[in-house]
This record gives sequence, structure tokens and C-alpha cells, in this order.
Amino acid sequence: MPAVSVIIPNYNHGAFLKERIDSVLNQTFTDYEVIILDDASTDNSKEIIEEYSLNPKISHIIYNENNSGSPFKQWAKGIALAKADWIWIAESDDSANSSFLQKTMKVLQANIDADCCYCDSYLINDNNEVTDKFSIAKNYFFQTDKWSSSSFTKGISELNSSLKYVCTINNASALIFKKSIFTNFEEDIISYRYYGDWFFYINALRLHNIFYLADPLSSCRIHTNSFVNKPNPGLNTKTELFRILRFLLSLPEIHDKKKLTNFFCLRYLGSGWIKEGLKASSLLMSNYIKEDRKLALKIIPKLIWYKLSRRKMPSYISNS
Repeated sequence: MPAVSVIIPNYNHGAFLKERIDSVLNQTFTDYEVIILDDASTDNSKEIIEEYSLNPKISHIIYNENNSGSPFKQWAKGIALAKADWIWIAESDDSANSSFLQKTMKVLQANIDADCCYCDSYLINDNNEVTDKFSIAKNYFFQTDKWSSSSFTKGISELNSSLKYVCTINNASALIFKKSIFTNFEEDIISYRYYGDWFFYINALRLHNIFYLADPLSSCRIHTNSFVNKPNPGLNTKTELFRILRFLLSLPEIHDKKKLTNFFCLRYLGSGWIKEGLKASSLLMSNYIKEDRKLALKIIPKLIWYKLSRRKMPSYISNS
């Protein structure tokens, strides 16, 4: 049985897919299997994937006849097929240093109380040019040097200090986690289209500890066709963020809930009444009420007040 199951979920990333698959197959740590899932791509992805069909490291190649509509459904499909106890979701438009698995697995073997490990990541563009590094952005936003060095952190501490505010686990490609963590929350995760990863990390760190490796061993590609950069309807994305806030507020272990609510209102839940239009804004407020009337009636006056007073989101957040 392999030590790690590497899942490569792909949709129309033919331009980057060969680089991604090669970055997995060139890992110096070799005790792994690869599961490639294509979500009914319409580009040349299938042609590229078929070039690897005889590679002994690849245990499954599956092509969906119809697009699933959610990357997290593909995560669940891959994890259900996985033979290993450890999972790496290697997103198809990203890349990795050849020592990614070797260094993360070494950390996990040395820190048995950690059930997840994530590393620092570069942000790269279509041309593989580095545009930023996650640690720099996170250190500035939280006014800290936390992400400048490697550390073991209790999950609840990580959740309260940073993860409840923003998704500080860079992206799935930077993370190794135990398979059992995902299966405990699978049904809720796949109900998301946009923020299932953040919802998963919140649940994971409620019960599990994490190790952060300061080496930038992963590269997260931000490009025109990135899932996060697609023209997502505000109604859908903000409703999912409202659901995440509702879930966080329901957890007794979460601190500073008033501060957290204000943060979500300023950063995530407000609607651009001019940009999106009054009708779209009204629909969004109605959606919040359908999700949780009590919480919606608490935050809607805040949203209106912040809009009228032109209150802006601060450029950084302090946890002091």
C-alpha cells in the first residue's frame, strides 16, 4: 500500500497539465500512487493525460462524461479511490518542487501529533513568473512574522488566530492531510462549489493539529482561467461565505465572535449596490435570510451601515 495518494483533479487545464503531472512523477519521495480525474474537459487535456496511461505510478485515470460543477466532488471521488492514509490534492494548474513530498512527509513522521502539513508557496502567472509569496502576504495582513519560519501549531490555536478570518492554508496543492479527516466531513464539503476547501480546513483544525513548513515547495498559479478568477456570481460566492460565518459562529471554541462577524461583513458579505445593482443586492439579502434568518437580520443592518458610512476594510488585521 502506498504512503501517499496524489489526486490530480483537472478541468480544462491542458496548458499546464503536463507540467503538473511531471512535477508529481518527478518527486524524490517515491512511495505514492497517482489518481487523475478529468471533469469533462473540452480542451486537449485528455490527449495529455493519455500520454501517461502506462506509467506504473498512476493507479486510476477517470474521465467524467458530464462536468460535476464542483471541484470538491472530484476531491471526494479521488479520496474514495485512494489506497494511502495520506492525501495530496495536486491541483492541475499548479506545480511542485521535486522535494515536496519528501520534506512534508519527513515533517509528519517527526511530528506524530500533526495530522496535516502545509508549506509556503509561490504565486506564479501563466509564464511561470513568480509574482508573490504567500508568507509575505500573510505576514503583512496579520502584522506578524509567523509564516517566516516553520512551526507546529495546535489546530484550535491556528483556527482562532488566523484561519477563521481568511483561508491561510495557501491552497490544496500545498497541503498533505490524513484521509480520515476528509471522510468525516465529506457530505458537507461537497455541498460547496467555491469555498469547500476553506470549510474543510476549518473542520480539520477543530480536531487536528498542523505543521507549517516555511520552505516554498509549491507554486500556485493565478491566471485568467483560474477557478478563483472566473466571473463567479456574487449571489453564490457570498452565500457560501455567509454559510461559513454561520458555521464558525456556531462553534463554542471560536473566540471574538463579534469581531469575526464585523470582519466578514466588511470583507466578504457586503454587496456592491452600484456595481451589482439593487436587484442583485436584494436577492443576496434574501438568500442570507433563507440560510439563517436570525443571523441575516443581525448582519444586514451592519452591511447597510457600513455602506452608508463608507467604512473600509483595514489593510491588515491585528489579533492583539
